[in-house]
Amino acid sequence: MIGVGIPPSCHGASVHSAQPGPPAAYVCVGNVYVPATASALPAAVATLRPPEAAAAAYPSGPAADHSDVAIRNTDLPVQTIGAPRYFVNSLTGNEANDGLTPATALATGVSKMGVANATLLLYSAGTYRVQYLPTASGITFAPYGPAPVCNAPQDGSTPQCSNIPTIKGSDIVSGWTDDGTGSHTYKANFTAIADPAKTKVYLDNLDNFETTPLARTTSLALVRSEPGSFFITGGHLYLHLADNTSPASHAVEASTRDYGIWSGANSNLTVRGIRLMAANHAGLMDWANGGTANGLVLDGGWMAYNNGLSDQVSDPNTHDTTDGNIVAFTGTGADSATQSLTGIVIQDGFAGRRDTESMVLNDHGAGIAVMSATGARIQHVKIRSTNGHGFVLRRYYAGLMANDVIDDVEVTKSQGNGYVVNCTNCQMTNVRAHDSAGNIQTGSNTNFINAHNWVYNLTSAFQHGLYNGFDDQSSSNTSEFDNHCWHVANNCSTHESDSGVGSTGTITSNHYDASGNTTNQDVAPTPRDVVVPIYATLASVAGGLRGSGNTLIPGSAPGNLVAWWGARDAGDHAPRYTDEQFAVVAPGFSLTGHAPTAPTGPCSAPTFTNAWRQWVTGDDGRKSYCDGSQWLPKF
Repeated sequence: MIGVGIPPSCHGASVHSAQPGPPAAYVCVGNVYVPATASALPAAVATLRPPEAAAAAYPSGPAADHSDVAIRNTDLPVQTIGAPRYFVNSLTGNEANDGLTPATALATGVSKMGVANATLLLYSAGTYRVQYLPTASGITFAPYGPAPVCNAPQDGSTPQCSNIPTIKGSDIVSGWTDDGTGSHTYKANFTAIADPAKTKVYLDNLDNFETTPLARTTSLALVRSEPGSFFITGGHLYLHLADNTSPASHAVEASTRDYGIWSGANSNLTVRGIRLMAANHAGLMDWANGGTANGLVLDGGWMAYNNGLSDQVSDPNTHDTTDGNIVAFTGTGADSATQSLTGIVIQDGFAGRRDTESMVLNDHGAGIAVMSATGARIQHVKIRSTNGHGFVLRRYYAGLMANDVIDDVEVTKSQGNGYVVNCTNCQMTNVRAHDSAGNIQTGSNTNFINAHNWVYNLTSAFQHGLYNGFDDQSSSNTSEFDNHCWHVANNCSTHESDSGVGSTGTITSNHYDASGNTTNQDVAPTPRDVVVPIYATLASVAGGLRGSGNTLIPGSAPGNLVAWWGARDAGDHAPRYTDEQFAVVAPGFSLTGHAPTAPTGPCSAPTFTNAWRQWVTGDDGRKSYCDGSQWLPKF
């Protein structure tokens, strides 16, 4: 995927020029591009450029690389010798056939969900409106026949593919009649296999485009008064289209099943070259539910979108919900408290829209969510997961998260791009989060590697509650290096301590430019706003957070021209350090606050102008200044 824009990875190449964008050349070291100038940076000195120079260098950031859509032709999976192989064809098959040849294909393959010994199900291009619930381990879903052909849209929209087998959680609804109320409301017979309260209704073009479901109402009176809505009652689906026309002239589909594929407690599930869409909970759910469910491989040419809803499988401890396009987790209840999945590989595919309400922040749901897994890999994936995180790696109950890898992943047009929490010895590399909302959020990780990543052109998300470029909370020994950030809401990188435990580690050789950053309200900063390349609380500084060799470009507001901000708390507006100064701060840096004899309490006359502070000194030498509302200490 080398091309104009961001260099994700390399294999022996010499130099890659990333233009437009930060004006730097890259060299290939191992299989990763690093800035050619990184090794030349002084160990404890930042390279600072005026904000206007940075703005001129990349006014809007580099264009996204959409040179491919991660949809590739997949050969037949490697199969155990002697294992059964069955062909499936939705058009010509019959579930009563033996399925051993294309001429005697099955219609759905549901009858083979209990066949053990590495069963291979080969699907012809077509639509399969069933829910697959394996009762045996070792089942592989894969295509046969002509290879999928996909376009490569340049705007990050859904890749449109032909010749791809599609497992749908929805059914076609027809037979519409006017409900006789004169409200432009129509009804049709409808029976939901799953809970009808979770049904989603789609209108036209669901196969090749991510589609926004129609609004669900709670009564017949509301659907009759609200164009663009639906309601289910008495075995009927009532529909009131936005243009008041009859649904009979449209293709109407309603989700009737919770999953496309649900592994249950079975292991070694493999899916290749399959599209999963329009399920209530998840396109693919690897749910141990008290078992092991180890060995999920999602590999090559898969697509998943228009799955999930806002009120799915609930965690009774946190009241979070678990849903999305692709989900792997240990289950619910005490039976999964200490379990951990293994053998999870999710690669070479596309995860699109997640059908969750746009204002619902749910850290358990995502385009791809993996919870309580060791050695998991999410790599070479494009995610366009609106209304939720792009990817989530987190512990579920007390299950172990360790040695997991996220590499070469692009996230765009999302609300929350990445979420990695409670992970030990995990790494996130070559991630590109751009033209999106929210941030990449990490927290409570140990020995976490955050490297070679790019975040840019991000606004805040969830009513301005999710912002910054990289946002870390209370992690220990993080290695943050060779990352790039610009044009985000608030700070490029934060290391905070809301729980009182600092975020510690090293921050080296990054390129963080805050000159084009906004506040978390998505407006230009003022001198009173903290908008800086790196923000760190003093608890993190005291805990050992260190930085050196970073290229830091300050924020644009007058008086807001420091690179590092060692903050007592979120309300601390006193400037702290340049990168050079921060690198040599003593580990015993004071956290004691202002002296008793220094001015305290409310005040009304500010003692600062732009970058200058007029300090008022107490008897013991401690200093404070008035910010216009209260006296703040100088540490």
